[in-house]
Amino acid sequence: MVKRLLGVLLVTSFVVGALIVPALATEEGGPEAPPPNIDEICATESASSQFCPEEYVEPSFFQWLSVPLLVVAIVMIAVLLGAYLYWQPKFAEERRAKQR
Repeated sequence: MVKRLLGVLLVTSFVVGALIVPALATEEGGPEAPPPNIDEICATESASSQFCPEEYVEPSFFQWLSVPLLVVAIVMIAVLLGAYLYWQPKFAEERRAKQR
């Protein structure tokens, strides 16, 4: 029983040590200055400023108009193609009648 108790204590001390040691490992020193934000980095002329994002430009009204126009165009093409295929036998019959 004593061996088992010592084994459990040893395992728990390893587990607790593995969890506590990283939590206690902090950098020495006083409070650090906060890191610069992206506006401060992009305002300076440095090598990192070439990776800054472009300024946001609000999309125009016509960008939102292009998708509905595309849908309407596809529907119109489908309707015209369907009408042509529907009346195609009549066109063939008229052509035969003219050849006679």
